[in-house]
Amino acid sequence: MAFEKIQDYFIKVDNMHTNARNVAAELQKKYEDARYNLCIAFHSFHVITRLYASTSEVYIYKKGEYVDAVDAEICAYEALQDITEHYNRMSKISGIAKQAYNRAVKMRMEVFFKFRKLRT
Repeated sequence: MAFEKIQDYFIKVDNMHTNARNVAAELQKKYEDARYNLCIAFHSFHVITRLYASTSEVYIYKKGEYVDAVDAEICAYEALQDITEHYNRMSKISGIAKQAYNRAVKMRMEVFFKFRKLRT
């Protein structure tokens, strides 16, 4: 009964660790996309600053795009940092659960072979 509980716990923790890794990969991709969009918005805004006055509609529009791109990049970075911290915690917990599971398997095998020797 205890072995099954340890096994269930290990499986749940391993699944959570895998999910955190997958989410981290997705957020890394979103962060890279946000950085790329920020680079494009920056260059677009930089070109506009030389051509238009700061009161023109084009300038204001491009400045808004740039500010939005900066905000999106910051948001993506913070989300990536949060999931990275979560992933690191899950890695530690997964390692501990794996050790406990391996000890439980070893103990179960020892008990199995002891009972097997007693029967013969």
